[in-house]
Amino acid sequence: MKHTYQRLAFYTSLLLAASCTSQALGDDEERDANPPSVRIVAPERGTVLVAEEVWVSGYASDDVGVDRIEVNGVVANLQVDGYFEALVPAPTGLTLLQTVVADAAGNRATDTRSVMSGDLRVSDARVDDALVARLNEQTFSALGTMTGNIMETTDYAAIAAPLNPVIEMGGSCLGAQFDLLDVAMSEAVVDLVPIDGGLAVSIEVFDLDVDLFARFAVACIDGSSTVGITADRLLITGRVPITLSGDEILVDIVDVESTIDGLDLDVGILPDAIVDLANGLIESQVESILVDTLEQDVATMVEDFLAGFATTGQAFMIFGEEVVVTAAPTRLDFTTEGGTIVLDSHVDVTGSVGVGYVASPRPLPSSVVLDATGQGLRLGLADDMVNQALSAFWSSGALNLSFDLGSEDGNSSTLGDLVDAVQINMLLPPYARAEVVGESVQVTLGDMLVDIIDKSDRGEEVITRLAVSATIELGLESGANGELRLVTSTPSVWVDVIDQGIEGANILADEQIEALASAATGRVAAILDDLVGALPIPVFGGVSIVDTTLETATGYLLLGGTLEAP
Repeated sequence: MKHTYQRLAFYTSLLLAASCTSQALGDDEERDANPPSVRIVAPERGTVLVAEEVWVSGYASDDVGVDRIEVNGVVANLQVDGYFEALVPAPTGLTLLQTVVADAAGNRATDTRSVMSGDLRVSDARVDDALVARLNEQTFSALGTMTGNIMETTDYAAIAAPLNPVIEMGGSCLGAQFDLLDVAMSEAVVDLVPIDGGLAVSIEVFDLDVDLFARFAVACIDGSSTVGITADRLLITGRVPITLSGDEILVDIVDVESTIDGLDLDVGILPDAIVDLANGLIESQVESILVDTLEQDVATMVEDFLAGFATTGQAFMIFGEEVVVTAAPTRLDFTTEGGTIVLDSHVDVTGSVGVGYVASPRPLPSSVVLDATGQGLRLGLADDMVNQALSAFWSSGALNLSFDLGSEDGNSSTLGDLVDAVQINMLLPPYARAEVVGESVQVTLGDMLVDIIDKSDRGEEVITRLAVSATIELGLESGANGELRLVTSTPSVWVDVIDQGIEGANILADEQIEALASAATGRVAAILDDLVGALPIPVFGGVSIVDTTLETATGYLLLGGTLEAP
């Protein structure tokens, strides 16, 4: 996915410094244009917590006086010497701590840093209930339509050719063999309806036309003839039980019955002796062959469709790292309301050091939530599954990037000759949180330390260090072949210029800092786009998914769409 990082939303301590006030000033009064200063002493950047709250403390000063200090909306307790502290919620996951210091004129100074809190789960553990799929009548209606369309264009003669002769009767002096030459129909209508334990199936084939070639012998004299069978309608009904054996979804078709209307047999030049020998066998055998073939077509389509819910050891190469994805069904339930499939998953990254990920397991979304939109397909992806992948990829070191600046990073003219390279060190793993029902899904990047490097004959020198945090909203794309893929969108970025370990003052202008933060965040976002795109979302081959949606339930990303047969 191509990103347009030039349009990033930036929030920097430099850019937010404003010289405005709501007070009326007299002609002789001078507006205060100097922003406050702030220095956070705790927590350190990249802190990992056990508790779900954190004390934020530091020092603030202003040439006129500090008016107000807030951390994530919590008003801090300010002491006379400029020391302040505030107790701020830090719920499970990654929290951006945004401190804002304001003076009476409205000038502000900011600091943004991150903490991570919650229970760590080992990185190679299976994520229980990682994915839930809800399939309703619309899902199977589209699948039935697609199956009927395929039946209308299938070359059944080619399928039957290895099985010819399909009918044999009698012996060498009085007998016949029949080869299937062609099967044609004007329309095939397949209805699949959810029932308890699986699906009810109905297949209607209209204007059936079957051509056969007969080789016969009468009184030991050989002959041949074409034979035709036509029918107004062939109706097949049955039941498709769907069960789970281990991690394999099993599909069968049982209780099959058929009726045929308007049947007519054209015997061509078959001798009466052969017609009498057949005594209805030609019609019944052809009907049996068609019923067996068509019912198996339906079972195969349902089986292939449901097979998309299992991914065993599928490997992807992302930025030089092998990502192996596994998803296995653990529970399955079909009722008259539809089908529900629950899967466990595991994502492993080669080179991951196994530091674990912050887990926040939640109950599966209820059927009410899954059915709320009325869409034919609803998938719930646990944010734990996403975070296992993000944490494993981070711990492999793949997000600690070093690169020379090039034209693909944009704004090269803005940077001039001051900057040659960028080095990124991510102190915490990216984190996805699906918390508030109905809201968008975001991945948070916290405390990326970005070193800005100048290369010269004297060697490499870090001339500025940035602390970058960002949020990236996730979206959903669907392909023509039924694949769904999570994608990233334009990040919103917060940037602080920090002086730890840097000699001298920052020499870069705000515009240059923005361009550098854009280049750094853009590189990371592009990698994350590939990573979230590799997550084990079922693939429904041949079915288009339109009107896709992506929102949140508590602990789950909810993906939705309407299935359309080609």
